[in-house]
Amino acid sequence: MDNKIGSSALPEHGERYSTVAVALHWIIAAVIVLQLFLGWRMSDLDGASRSFILQIHKSIGITILILSVVRLVWRLRNSPPAPDASLSRVERVLSTWVHRGFYVVMLGLPLTGWAMISTTRGGAMTRLFGLIPWPPLPFLNRLPAGPRDAVSGVFESAHGALVWIAVALFALHVAGALKHHFISRDRVLGRMATWVRQPRLFAPRFLVIPVVGILAGALAYVPPLPPAAAPRPKPIELAQADIYLDVVAPALSRRCASCHNDDRTRGGLSLQDHAAVMEGGLHGDTVVPGNPEQSELLRRVTLANSHEEFMPKGGRTPLTPEQVTAIHWWIVQGAPRSAAVGSLELTSAARSALANILGFASGEVRVASADDENGDLPRVEAADPKAIAALEASGFVVRPVAKGETLLDINYAILQPLSEDQIQMLGAVAPQVLRLSLRQADVTNAGLKTIARMTNLRRLRLESNPIDDAGVAELQGLKELRYLNLTGTRITDRGLVSLGSLPKLRRIYLWNTSITPNAAEALRRSRPELLVNVGAQLKLLPPPASPGGPPRAH
Repeated sequence: MDNKIGSSALPEHGERYSTVAVALHWIIAAVIVLQLFLGWRMSDLDGASRSFILQIHKSIGITILILSVVRLVWRLRNSPPAPDASLSRVERVLSTWVHRGFYVVMLGLPLTGWAMISTTRGGAMTRLFGLIPWPPLPFLNRLPAGPRDAVSGVFESAHGALVWIAVALFALHVAGALKHHFISRDRVLGRMATWVRQPRLFAPRFLVIPVVGILAGALAYVPPLPPAAAPRPKPIELAQADIYLDVVAPALSRRCASCHNDDRTRGGLSLQDHAAVMEGGLHGDTVVPGNPEQSELLRRVTLANSHEEFMPKGGRTPLTPEQVTAIHWWIVQGAPRSAAVGSLELTSAARSALANILGFASGEVRVASADDENGDLPRVEAADPKAIAALEASGFVVRPVAKGETLLDINYAILQPLSEDQIQMLGAVAPQVLRLSLRQADVTNAGLKTIARMTNLRRLRLESNPIDDAGVAELQGLKELRYLNLTGTRITDRGLVSLGSLPKLRRIYLWNTSITPNAAEALRRSRPELLVNVGAQLKLLPPPASPGGPPRAH
């Protein structure tokens, strides 16, 4: 039989797919196109709008699964027409594997999506189209928390990979159909598109194919979204801003909530609202009010970008240094659900970060003071990028202190002892370091000799390190130091005396040390502008009241 077509020829009845097969093919194709558009649209949404679209996405996914099972059963019980005689051997093999790939995608995408939802904290699919209850997969929902989270990650990766496989198969399938219709000019397309008679691009009946695709895509933007809450008005001044509602919540929503929301709780964690944040997830206390060091959220976002536990994953845009500073300060202030910035103890670092986030000019909100760590920054040459890369690869988080600045804020984020080589790495960027945090890093007196070369250092955190008076004496050359934390070290009264010679020091923290109340009181009397905090051993010794208001707490 001649398979080349004339202007109105159609495949014979026995060469065409059945009406049921044709109907299922085009219905599933249209729904898959709609589903792909919905999936991409979700990446641009957050809050209630995203949850609404996600519910539609899940409902359509289960619909595709049901239709695909029906189609597979029909296919097994009803033999398709024989391959067209005009197909070459390569075309037959390619066609077979593309069709098999479509079955993998049509079943695999909804199944992996269903599995992802089943491994979330709630583990429920809510209701399909708001009407039909759909349960989680019980054998996944009952896994222990740790394995459940790991399994969820596997299914998420598989779901994402299947999306791209679906796109590739769709492109191959359409390209093959067009090739047969316009180049080979055979009747292959008419076997499934029974209305196609003419091999012309603008044939009215042939236009139904792109029209179906366009309409399915357009429907992704048609469903009415739930009424969005009115956006919060921008605060007129910094003091009026709400630390959680205006700063923390928007940052978490934009950078973290795509994976941690009420519908998709990776790690058992939702960050959709304050209550969910405080409830936490599977990996420890997400936020410990007043204790940023014990807050898992802050630990994850301050790890090196290359660390396997760094958040957000997958190359997504991380929080900015200003957002991290603001969240740290929010936690220090007790992680309130709502609080005006002006009602809290505002540090200079937090003030600068909040001004940047909320779009205030620095002159509108900053008040220079003797202990302002960001005031009158010196100009230094940029550090060697290789030195910074070596630090980051070794477990340090290295960030510029502000946009356009060459000075650095360095934090050792791994709770394991620093090696001598790592200490030497710090020496390579000594002139550029403005802030340095080496908490619980097993820093010794010898390591402090390298730190003493950081002539621009203004903030130094050395909590819980085995350093004593001899090591502290090495720090007397840090003439720019404003803040020093020696909590949990071996310093005694003798070492405290040597620190009194640091001319710009304004705050020193000495919890859990051997410092006596008399020595702390003596230092306070000799340096009235210096805040000395020895914790439970001595009440906070603030500097005398000044017209500028009460002293700022740590």
